[in-house]
Amino acid sequence: MRPAFANGSSRRSDDATTIEASGEASGAMSAKMVGRRLRAACVVAAAGIAITAIAGCGETSRVSDDVHPRLSDPARRHPIVMVAETATLDLAGASGDKGLEARAFIETTRFVRNFRHEGRGALSIAVPRGGGSGISRRVQHVRSLAWRNGVPPERIRVVSRRGHGAVTLSYDRIAAVGPTCGDWSEDVTRNKQNLPYPNFGCASQRNIAAMTANPTDLVVPAAETPRGSETRASDLKNFNQKIGKDAPTPGSMSVR
Repeated sequence: MRPAFANGSSRRSDDATTIEASGEASGAMSAKMVGRRLRAACVVAAAGIAITAIAGCGETSRVSDDVHPRLSDPARRHPIVMVAETATLDLAGASGDKGLEARAFIETTRFVRNFRHEGRGALSIAVPRGGGSGISRRVQHVRSLAWRNGVPPERIRVVSRRGHGAVTLSYDRIAAVGPTCGDWSEDVTRNKQNLPYPNFGCASQRNIAAMTANPTDLVVPAAETPRGSETRASDLKNFNQKIGKDAPTPGSMSVR
């Protein structure tokens, strides 16, 4: 017969072996569960990234085809407006100062020439009532200056107005008004749709409006003028005399 303590120690060792085996089994199961959860999390993350990428690619298709040309064309997004306005020039009476008289002559000449090119209607000369002989001489000077610059007398109209002061020249014209620039309301560094920013092309449109000599050319192109008779006669003479007949024709030049 074995001693009692020997049986007790044998049972304890069997129980320990059983507990250890069950602990290993539970650890293996928990590791499998963690692996499954990690794989599921990776699948969910990959799906989220794919959805985000698809949504990001779809940002460029949110603008319709009829809106995108209006945003990318400066002429449509920042149009030049044609308005009717009145150009005026005030001329003081004869003062006897040669410097002032020379400046008045230059300003009047420029004003009359502008009227000839862009004026609509008549050139109006507003004269104050009771101006005296100095005002009359100024009006006569403007009339003669306009005639020398190609303005016929029937396009000049003299009107009287109340008060005293300068002689006022005026005429109606069509002016080109450029857009107002400086709209930086959007952050150009965060443009998901890759569209032109609000101020795109505005400065160019404003410069075109300022540099246009005849604003009506922006609406209707100017008609072609006939070629000068001097140029036509010179070209015909050169053709008849066969000037340039000794010049090499394309493909006839030899390579050395």
